Order: sequence, then structure tokens, then C-alpha cells
Amino acid sequence: MPLVFGWIYLVRRFRFGAVKLALYGLSPLNGCFLELMEINMRKKYTNRFYLHSLCFLFVWWLLPMERSFALVVLQYHHVSTESPAATSVSPERFAQHMDWLEQNQYQIMPMGELIKLLREKKELPDKTAVITFDDGYTSIYTNAWPVLRKRGWPFSVFVNSQHHDEKNRQYMSWEQLREMAKTGVTIGNHSVSHAHMIRMNPGEAETEWLKRSQWEIEQAQSRIDAEVGRQEKVFAYPFGEHNRQLEKLLRKLGYIAFAQHSGPLAPFDDSVVLPRFPFGGNYGDIKDFALKASSLPMPLDEVLLLDDKKRPLTDVLLQDKAAKVSLAIKADENFLQRISCFYRGEPAAAAIRDGQLIISTFGAIPAGRSKFNCTAPEKGRFYWFAKMLIKKNEDGSWYRE
Repeated sequence: MPLVFGWIYLVRRFRFGAVKLALYGLSPLNGCFLELMEINMRKKYTNRFYLHSLCFLFVWWLLPMERSFALVVLQYHHVSTESPAATSVSPERFAQHMDWLEQNQYQIMPMGELIKLLREKKELPDKTAVITFDDGYTSIYTNAWPVLRKRGWPFSVFVNSQHHDEKNRQYMSWEQLREMAKTGVTIGNHSVSHAHMIRMNPGEAETEWLKRSQWEIEQAQSRIDAEVGRQEKVFAYPFGEHNRQLEKLLRKLGYIAFAQHSGPLAPFDDSVVLPRFPFGGNYGDIKDFALKASSLPMPLDEVLLLDDKKRPLTDVLLQDKAAKVSLAIKADENFLQRISCFYRGEPAAAAIRDGQLIISTFGAIPAGRSKFNCTAPEKGRFYWFAKMLIKKNEDGSWYRE
């Protein structure tokens, strides 16, 4: 968009007739920019050269924003061949991933720096990755840390305090976590017990559930800070499950929070529902990794979830049977034509209507967690956007894992 501003300014300056009118119609924002400039030129500034210089400096200052917000957050669980395949990458595959990042000159950002940029709403640099691990498994200490330590790369581990308090051998000890924290590793909050936090217990009131959820978060943070020293207020949702009330609670408590829907970080992302690319099972061969690590956030103006009557939904946790759900994406219409979308790994029905791309599921939403994934090609890379849906069983009970 700043490049368009620059071209329009030149057209206005040198009066290129019909071309000027065509560019003027590209965006109301461009028109506003031009009219403001002309008003200043007529009423306030006598030295036009001074205003021209200011305009060019302004456009030059904006140019880096075209390349901003391309940072990716990578998510791992086990780094082992002896753990559940669905949440595991082999040590060899993990090493391949890190080699690719190094060979392609990626910067590896510590969690604290990312949090600072997010809180200050500053630009996120391209070719940058944040590396995260969930659950604090021992294989992170034995197989992943040596690969990262030899490069001096920072990373984060989200832990459930109960597992470490109980000295479960699948998980790192507090001593091992302290050792890592002393070298700059961030120990993040993954709750006390790794429960499905969006689920109320039978007979539990919403106020009681919120109180229990707050205890899960604050107690885990207290144990982490007591064992390894004060850490960043950063949270990862167990199972990637979240709802509107839980998001509101984490925001109130001052946390940045990560989910498990795919995609790079984007300017419009909610700071308590940040995306990560998960790797494990069938996902993560080097081609898949390179595609995701080099992805770009989609330049979207608005994203809405709609029910079967086209009414906006305010929560990814569907509160009724929701026979059908649509994803409505608003962006430049030329860009919308480049987007391909999938639901549960299958191509989704899509149509452009009234400046929106409407992506629909073919039938009733199944119980459990499901996702829309949308991509668009861009000079050897892909724009990427994903949205998670969560639904109970038809009888109102919770689905099994």
C-alpha cells in the first residue's frame, strides 16, 4: 500500500491525467491521503518543495511495513522416536529443521523480545522464528537442547507444574529446567495439570469454572517462578483449546497466549490467541517445514465466523449444534481470487460475494477440534491463515481425545 501512495503522489504531482484517476480509485484511503496533501498545499504551505520532500520521506518510512509481520512460531512436543508419533519428531528431523533455519539465515528470537514487540505493537521482522516446546518432556533436554545450545539459540518450554512436582520421569526435573533457564531459556506456563481448560465439571457453575481456571494459571506460574526464577507471563493453551471467557481471563491477568492453529503472526492477531506451526506425526518433512517457516501472514481486512444463517459467531467454541459454519474473509478482491481454503484437510467450497471470500463446510461440523486453513501463493512463498473450531458431541457431552 505505501508503494501505491508513492505512485499516486507522483501522478498528482506531474498530472498524468487518466492514469491519475485510475490510481485514485484504488482505495478511499489513497484518496484521503491525496486530498489532505492538496489541502495543505493550498492553505498552509507556500513552499511546495518542502511538502514534496515530507511526503517522500513519509512514504520511504512506511516502505518496510510491506515486509513486516512475517515472523513464525514453531511448536514441538517430543523430540524422540520412542514417544507417540502424532506429537513427536525424530532427533534427525529436528536437526534438519534447525539446519534449514541456519542455512537460510533465519534469526531466532527469544520469547521476551517477541513479547516486547507485541506489547509495543512494533513491526515483526521477516525470516525470524521463535522456537517453542510444549509439556516439558525429557527428550527436549536430551535431544533438542544440545542442537540449540551449540548454536546459541534461545527457545521456550511450556510446562505443567504438576508433572514436575510429581517427578514424573517423562518430564524434565525442576533442576534441569533451572539449568536451562540460567542459559536464557524461557519457561512458560502450560497450566498445572494439562486439563481441557474449556470444559466445566458436571454441576459446575461458570463462576466456579473461571475460578478453577484462574487457579490453574496462577498456581502454575507461582511454581515456575519459585523453581526457576521469575519468568515471562506467557501461556500455551493445553490441547490448543480456548474460548472467549478463557481468552478474557488471560488478558485480564496480563498474559500473552499461544494456541495451536497454524500460521505466521499477523498484525490483526489477538495477543491471547497467537498461532503456531505444530510439527509431529505426518507433518514436518523438510519440504513441509520450509513451506511453513517461510510463510507470510495474509493481508486481511476482516475475518468473521458465520453460522448457517450468516450471523457472526463470537467464539470458536460453538455453543449449539451449528449445522454449518462459514468463514468470511474480507480483503482486496484481486487477492481473494488467489486464496485456496481447506477444511479438515479437504478443499472447501468458496465463493466471492460482496467483497468477501465465503468459505463453507460441506456438512455439519463434527465433534472435536477442526480447522480452516487458507493459503495463497506469493513469489515462491505462501500467505497462510487458519481458524480453529471446537464443538461438543450432539448430546452436549465432551468428545474423547
